[in-house]
Amino acid sequence: MYSFALRIIAASDVSALFSSNTAFVFFFSWTILHERFEGTKLFASIFSLAGIIVMSYVDGFLWDNPALAGILLAVGAAVGSAMYKVHTSAVNITCLKLNKILNKFK
Repeated sequence: MYSFALRIIAASDVSALFSSNTAFVFFFSWTILHERFEGTKLFASIFSLAGIIVMSYVDGFLWDNPALAGILLAVGAAVGSAMYKVHTSAVNITCLKLNKILNKFK
């Protein structure tokens, strides 16, 4: 997705949109991993998502924007990256718990 977005919109826009993946990591880790809620992270995540909205409206209304496909691809890459990070973290936590259980039987 990231490389296809680079074909449609500028590299600086793609990297700015992709950097929002930390906001998605916060939301996914809060909902999936049940991590502790932090107000400052929520505030920062809202500003990050507001930046995505502002970038999509820069060239006009969202649906009239010719770069909409590139924006959606970059945001999709950010969401995919965030899901990968949260999923691997969940797998690591599960493996550590399993390792503790197995070590009790040695």
